[in-house]
Amino acid sequence: MEFGFVVSCPAPRHRSVVVRRMDMPDSRALVVKVERVEVPSSRPLVVFFAGMDARPLPVNQVRRAGEGISIASIYHGPRDQSGWPTLRSAARAALRNLKNELQPSQVIVIAESLGAVFALSALVVEPLLADRLVLVNSATAFRSSSLVGAGAALLPVLRIDSSGKLLYPLAATILWQFLTSPAQVDPENITPGPVMKLPSINVSSAPLEAAEHRLRLIRRPPFRDRVSFQVHSGHTGAELIGLFSMLTQEIADKITMPTLIVASGKDMIFDSIREANRLADLIPVSSVQELPSCGHACLLETNVDIFQILRANDFI
Repeated sequence: MEFGFVVSCPAPRHRSVVVRRMDMPDSRALVVKVERVEVPSSRPLVVFFAGMDARPLPVNQVRRAGEGISIASIYHGPRDQSGWPTLRSAARAALRNLKNELQPSQVIVIAESLGAVFALSALVVEPLLADRLVLVNSATAFRSSSLVGAGAALLPVLRIDSSGKLLYPLAATILWQFLTSPAQVDPENITPGPVMKLPSINVSSAPLEAAEHRLRLIRRPPFRDRVSFQVHSGHTGAELIGLFSMLTQEIADKITMPTLIVASGKDMIFDSIREANRLADLIPVSSVQELPSCGHACLLETNVDIFQILRANDFI
């Protein structure tokens, strides 16, 4: 099955390239957008794995990248209902094809929220696909989030609005307040929503069915499918959390590339600071960068420059 890149090169110093169509496990599973290709191509490549809202790397971050960096985004398709085996294969294939096509000097993966789980699921199988890894408010923290459970229970109820034009757009507008620190969002990243033109999650890239499926993916992470086990009714919650932690330990030990874990202090979705420190204890070569005043979707914020953070940590 074939899969194509979307190529967008707005800056005059960057040439458009025609990237040949590629074989992918499922053409709907993950979408790859090449934001910018440097000439010559033997420059660093930043690959961004998007989060729940399937938004490519925000425009304010792309603009701040500076010269000499190629950028691509990978995000979950709005109509896809694939399970983790397909998504893991698609993520690996996307990274492999980007490396083969662009021949970068190094690959730096930046993975946000649910995108962090996509990236980890691929890199534990093929760690050589990335030279550096940056995890931003990783959704591996799902165990600490009451909002994830509440959202999983609430979203199916919204189906009573058969038109899909009232309840879910309203919920997407409300969720924006939890995902972001609204006063700190860069105006370039604000999309007027369908409810009174208020800022909202993009319901086109994150329609109701996709949002439900992505929450299911977060709550059933891919790391479990590498170890055969059964959950019996007699297990306590603490035992199940311990089991998940054991499996995460097995997986995280395979992430041997230098890893930067970025965590927001005012994340209302996950306890990202706690999760960052937990991941740092698991991943051998890692460090934590805290953003004390930022919300979950910190890359949307005016005062966050992910490329400055990369340079300060010698990742570029």
